[in-house]
Amino acid sequence: MTLLPFGGFDGHLPHSGEEAGDRLVQMANAMTCGQPVPPELALWFFQAVKVGLTPQGEINADRFMRALGLLNAVGDDGKYSAIFKAHWSSRYVELKAYKPRNAFKTLIGEMVAGGVTTLPSRSTVNAWLDRSSVSQLPSRERLQVSEK
Repeated sequence: MTLLPFGGFDGHLPHSGEEAGDRLVQMANAMTCGQPVPPELALWFFQAVKVGLTPQGEINADRFMRALGLLNAVGDDGKYSAIFKAHWSSRYVELKAYKPRNAFKTLIGEMVAGGVTTLPSRSTVNAWLDRSSVSQLPSRERLQVSEK
């Protein structure tokens, strides 16, 4: 993952496979050194295992690899990294709250200003939003998340 010297977001981060590889290496290094795995990595790995489990208790390798980020999601062409999608879809949600009519136009303007060269369509951004974890919550939980 590309680290910026002063924090912030880089619109040209590597694809999710590289990010997943870095996370797996961090986990392996921690275990090799006899140190505990950082909680955020343990949670990430646990969630991937949970997604990959079948009702019979076996691991579906394809779903597991997609949940880790080592394979693209079904229908994903791999143009954008997971961090890229998460950043811009959350920004889109913010813009829709303040400017519902001009949210997408403002989002695209911010992407251009941020140096993004391959701009997604409105339907692509809406698909990112549909697949995001916030959109998967039941409506009551979604309300509680937005009130915080």
